[in-house]
Amino acid sequence: MKIRESMEADLEGASTNTGRPSGSSRPLSILVVDDDHDSADGLAMLLEHWKHRVRVAYDARSAMEVFREQLPDLVLIDIGLPGGMDGYQLAVLLRAQEHQAVLAALTGYSDRRRALSAGFEEYFAKPLEPEALRSLLSRIQTAAG
Repeated sequence: MKIRESMEADLEGASTNTGRPSGSSRPLSILVVDDDHDSADGLAMLLEHWKHRVRVAYDARSAMEVFREQLPDLVLIDIGLPGGMDGYQLAVLLRAQEHQAVLAALTGYSDRRRALSAGFEEYFAKPLEPEALRSLLSRIQTAAG
């Protein structure tokens, strides 16, 4: 499991490697949306280990509520959500909100072009590579100044 390996590597020798650029002390506010509880919770644990503020939603409706409350910097969304609203539809709804966050698709089977046209700025295939996520976090923090 790549998330577990990344956390173990951080604990073994790179305890200062927080997923944030050096000199930056501001943690990001992140919403993880995935109906797979183990996947969502594992990703949240990694992000919290990197000192970010994380909320988890297991369906699109809950994600909308948390998004409006939290106003996150980043939303990581699984494309294959149950309950009548998939990740593409959720991205379209989030793009219509006044608050704008970076949207990143998480999927094992989806069409990258479709994800980008739905409003996602980033696209990650599962299993998620922690270093790719770390790079995205760094870019968001750099852009936020």
